[in-house]
Amino acid sequence: MTFIENIKKRAKENIKTIVLPEAEDIRILEATQQVLKEQYANIILVGNKEKIEKKAKENNINIIGAEIVD
Repeated sequence: MTFIENIKKRAKENIKTIVLPEAEDIRILEATQQVLKEQYANIILVGNKEKIEKKAKENNINIIGAEIVD
């Protein structure tokens, strides 16, 4: 098991919540999608809900499951 796999395994055993500001940034949305896909943390995105959802949709990024707080 690699170092990263070990960290992910430990994270899945003790789910935490990650708050990500600047959620209109494509890199943040991509990271959100990856974390939600692998289910090793809960995500809270900070920013305008409409803008965040629009940016995700335009870039074909699935952020379903993330909480969005304006």
